[in-house]
Amino acid sequence: MKRNETICPACGTLGAKEVLEKESVEVRGEEFVVDGRFWRCPTCSAEFDDSRPEGDPLVAAYRAYREKHGLLQPEEIVAFRKNCGYTQKELAAELGWGEVTLSRYENGALQSKSHEVALRMFMDLQVLRREAQESSRRRMRRLAEDRQKREYSSTLAGVRRDTSRFSSNGDHRLSVGDAGTIELPMAA
Repeated sequence: MKRNETICPACGTLGAKEVLEKESVEVRGEEFVVDGRFWRCPTCSAEFDDSRPEGDPLVAAYRAYREKHGLLQPEEIVAFRKNCGYTQKELAAELGWGEVTLSRYENGALQSKSHEVALRMFMDLQVLRREAQESSRRRMRRLAEDRQKREYSSTLAGVRRDTSRFSSNGDHRLSVGDAGTIELPMAA
């Protein structure tokens, strides 16, 4: 069976062809012209809908509406939720929504303007929170590095002071002032 052929549910013959036609779909009072897909049987002339989501003109019209009005697409909502490590239930609770509402938006239902605003504000807050955490981590690393450098410099300065009291008397012994004498191994 070819990809653009299927079995006709009306007469049962193989050979129904996929048809693409422009359709006008109204979404919230606005008209959108989108590609509609359906199947037509050459044997009995029956027409039937494409069951795939990409064949649904309403899905295409919702996508066009979201794009025109700058609304998040379903896959963007899902990606954000997963990137933040939330389940649908957790994110819905954070937003004060029902879990079913979020699920509908993730599956293609058209979100309300107020829910869009709430979701975008929450997304911005999450981005700011992540940036603040990263900034804090970078600052803590710099502080730790600076402290380590100061401690190293302080230790090195102390070693220099201590070694300035050493005096070599030529017989592989070092006099360390009040601390006494240290016997040094001879190199072969």
